Amino acid sequence: MQQLFAISIKNTPLRSDSLEMVLLPGSVMRVIEEQDDLLQVTTNEYASTKPLYVDRRFVTICKEEPKEREKRLPSRKEMLERLHAFPKLPYVWGGNVPEGVPELLTYNPPPKQLSSMELLEWQLKGVDCSGLVYAITNGWTKRNSSDIYVIYPEVKTVKPLDLIVWPGHVMIVLSHDQIIESRKGDGIVRSNLKKRLSEVERWKPKIVRFD
Repeated sequence: MQQLFAISIKNTPLRSDSLEMVLLPGSVMRVIEEQDDLLQVTTNEYASTKPLYVDRRFVTICKEEPKEREKRLPSRKEMLERLHAFPKLPYVWGGNVPEGVPELLTYNPPPKQLSSMELLEWQLKGVDCSGLVYAITNGWTKRNSSDIYVIYPEVKTVKPLDLIVWPGHVMIVLSHDQIIESRKGDGIVRSNLKKRLSEVERWKPKIVRFD
């Protein structure tokens, strides 16, 4: 087929057998194959060994390769304000944006009446652990905790916005005595920093700094 490119025009669910992540507006994808309403794509926003698909209704098709999404790290003040105001949302694997993707209610209507929590999840209104970091940094940071663990430098002292991470999970230091994270089954949770560190000590976490 003719080489095509797609650019996300809204928060875009990117999926294979299940949700992989929600791409931010302006994200660029290379179209590999068209399958009715689905496009098989690759993107520099998310490395995957599995096939990735996106609903064509979330994208604009281009014949020429568009510029990659501009990544700007917000100020520390802005990121901390976002964290302190972050709503109580469920844990959603691959979720990156607290507003979710409301169009999913129209594009894929639920088969039954949903509870309030199910309604949030159906619209992907939630984040996973690294998705919380991704959300408050405007997609500036690495997307997966395993990459965060390897790439960002380890520090010995702790300050707000530092990340407590091990392969499989990441938490954000919110203040001198509090952390915030998105946990499976609990969603967004704030807890005491020292207490939480003692609970996860067996995983040998690192404290890293991304800014």
